[in-house]
Amino acid sequence: MDEYLDVLSRFRAADEDLEQFIMLFMNRNKSQIIKTHSRIHVIKSDPADNKFLECAVGGSAKFIVSGDMHLLGLKEYKKIRIFSPSEFIKLF
Repeated sequence: MDEYLDVLSRFRAADEDLEQFIMLFMNRNKSQIIKTHSRIHVIKSDPADNKFLECAVGGSAKFIVSGDMHLLGLKEYKKIRIFSPSEFIKLF
């Protein structure tokens, strides 16, 4: 959550937009908190990005949508496809 808020703040998102974003993630009907049980060490150049893979694996995700070059460079991990936001919108 901290990383998402940090990225949004770089785009100078309004405080009210940040609050709505937080509320969306905290809404149990639309989101799920995933507790990971294992560590993944795939992304060596930015190990902090591995947490997104851990979460996707732990939550049985089919997709990761990200603008992060380290994740996008993988294209897929354990049958989890990784898309940029624009690629995801075009495909779905």
